[in-house]
Amino acid sequence: MANSLIIIDDDENIHAQVGAFLKEYPILIKSARNGQEALDLLRTEGPVDLVLLDLAMPVMDGVLFLEAIRSERRHPNKEEAAFADSVRNLPVIVVSGTEDREEILGLKKYNLSGFLMKPVKKDMLLQRVEAVLRGPLEKSKFPDIDIMLDL
Repeated sequence: MANSLIIIDDDENIHAQVGAFLKEYPILIKSARNGQEALDLLRTEGPVDLVLLDLAMPVMDGVLFLEAIRSERRHPNKEEAAFADSVRNLPVIVVSGTEDREEILGLKKYNLSGFLMKPVKKDMLLQRVEAVLRGPLEKSKFPDIDIMLDL
């Protein structure tokens, strides 16, 4: 079964770039333009193996998304509690253009799987994705079939 990831970024160029970097690997790629859209997608389609997250986005930024998925608060119903349990430990790699050292250091409390600066370099992205997915990515025999990029 292919791994899956979600790209959460309001910049369509990032979605296209990451999709191009990963197109030869059997990874299902889902897309969201902000944190709220990503939460809605995760609620309807279930968790993914990896999140690539920007910080500066409209509606719900990356930090608010991290707060939402890492929250330890009790939920009033079983459905919300089950969803919270399913996303609480999702691996997250932040992909951001911020150079604010304090902001970057403030992310440590969210137990991230990595931080990559924009513009993201292909070799760095592949290295982090492989590390999180616990092994080298194998190229797909059918790259155009094995990837779905929801733009």
